[in-house]
Amino acid sequence: MIIKLTPVQVAEYWELVKFGLIYGDLVPEDHRQVVLNETLQALLSEKAQCFFRLDAEHRVIALMITRIQISKISGDQFLFIQCIYSFRKVENREWEADWKYIRDFASVAKCAYIDAESANPAIFQILKNLGAKELYRTYRFKV
Repeated sequence: MIIKLTPVQVAEYWELVKFGLIYGDLVPEDHRQVVLNETLQALLSEKAQCFFRLDAEHRVIALMITRIQISKISGDQFLFIQCIYSFRKVENREWEADWKYIRDFASVAKCAYIDAESANPAIFQILKNLGAKELYRTYRFKV
């Protein structure tokens, strides 16, 4: 089962959300405080959304953080997946059920598409299995 957290639930489960955000997005130590503060503020003000996948005993087994955004190029509204993290192995059929829920959420929010970014190879595979198409890769040179 997948649920969308309220701001009160985000505050209640912040330590769990924070852990998933850090390790799902592979947030480097020197950027963690800024990323965590900004994401917490966005979740509490409902500018971002947090979803939990629960097992039969209502234990959290995965989380996803999303944001509804507007494309600077096309002007289309879209759902941006900021973070996916699984606390234990989640089968493809479970991700597929989650994906249907997220797609329905995006549709109700009048989003034209769903985008995701990640530096985590495990997320690449999950998104590929769900039928996402890779659009580009980002490379960085440190100066």
